[in-house]
Amino acid sequence: MPDKKGLTFHLKYDLIDGVMRDRTFYHSFLNATFKVEKNPTYTGNHFLARVNRVSSCTYPLGTTEQEMIDQYHNSVVLEKDIDGNKVLTGDIHRVVEVSFYEDSIAKDDLRITHD
Repeated sequence: MPDKKGLTFHLKYDLIDGVMRDRTFYHSFLNATFKVEKNPTYTGNHFLARVNRVSSCTYPLGTTEQEMIDQYHNSVVLEKDIDGNKVLTGDIHRVVEVSFYEDSIAKDDLRITHD
């Protein structure tokens, strides 16, 4: 006959495990980190030109690596620079490598804006 402590632990573990695996309250997405280098044609002095990694870029599940890179390069950094031109991330630097993983967040959390 199992001892009471062991039985209680198993009952509680099953309850906790069931709650932890319940994904109905979570929103899944891809969290990407880009390894970047400065675009040799960029002559400005925006602070982004000094970084070599950009992290916590989020994308919907199913986004391909090339789509992530394209979206990243086309994101707007400045609506108007000193000369009145729009500056895109792709103007400042180029993606060398992408690493990403599936992440999740509570559905009622407003930090993730896609989907």
